[in-house]
Amino acid sequence: MAAGDITRDTGFPRPVGNMWMMCGTIEVDNSLTAFAICDTNSRILAGFVMNQDGVGAAQLVLNQNASAVETNGTISVDGENSGPETYYYTIYYV
Repeated sequence: MAAGDITRDTGFPRPVGNMWMMCGTIEVDNSLTAFAICDTNSRILAGFVMNQDGVGAAQLVLNQNASAVETNGTISVDGENSGPETYYYTIYYV
């Protein structure tokens, strides 16, 4: 897969209390990339990403596109490795 690719797990989104939960994978390299997780009428409240290809961390910014413009339903992710790596994401939104 190439940097910027996104998948969504089967059965998601699903309700969790008064929020919705979305899970899947994204391909991340060391450039800030935006991913549309849900529509722009939804606000992401919390989320995390975890590297599936090995050791590595990523910066995760909620409700913001790659140009640092507030965009509901979008995450921007910047990994620390130059090649694309797969990160698993979990996002909670309303």
